[in-house]
This record gives sequence, C-alpha cells and structure tokens, in this order.
Amino acid sequence: MAPRPDLTALHLRVLAFLLQHPRTQGSDVSAAVGVKSGTLYPLLRQLAERGLLLAEVQAFGSGRTTYTVSGLGQRAFSEAATALIADLSPALALASADPSPISQMDIWPEPAEGKTTV
Repeated sequence: MAPRPDLTALHLRVLAFLLQHPRTQGSDVSAAVGVKSGTLYPLLRQLAERGLLLAEVQAFGSGRTTYTVSGLGQRAFSEAATALIADLSPALALASADPSPISQMDIWPEPAEGKTTV
C-alpha cells in the first residue's frame, strides 16, 4: 500500500478526531487537537475541497459549520494510517525493547566516604 504523502500528521490528527466525533464544529476540533484557528480552518477547508470532509452549515441556531469525515476521507485516513504504522513498526519495536536496567547508583552515586550531602 503506497503512503499518502499529501496527508500530514496534523491532517491525520484532525481526521482521527472527526472520525470519533462527527458533526463537530471547528472550534471544538481546535480545542481537542490543540491547533489555533488560523491553522485549523484552512486545513478543514482544504480537506473539504478534496472531498475528505463534509462541511455542513447549520441552518438554524448559530449558523456555524460542522465537519464530518466522508467515505473518501475514511479510506484516505485508513490508507495513510496503515502506511504510517508500517513505516514506524521497526522503530516501535526498538523503542519497546527492554533497555538495559539503570540502577539508582548510575543516577545518584553515593557520596564519597567522609563527605556529606546537603
């Protein structure tokens, strides 16, 4: 499966959040993902223009836009996430390997005989 270089880590974070929370307003996405509106709204617009998100303006009430991942967006997310996991698998295996144990002595050596610590 070929990776999707056109989807960045931020794209994936936004899509992942919206997959779990469909019909969400941009302000809620911004707070959940930790991205300022000046970065988020152009990204949401780009994803909607590419057909990966559905943007629906609320006719009643606030008139705000809610965002939902489209079927195409679900497939794109799945492909990109699968490719990313495959790319990271070797590093994940190394990171989860049991490192050599570090004793407390290696971090805080005992003071030399006759010396005290403050």
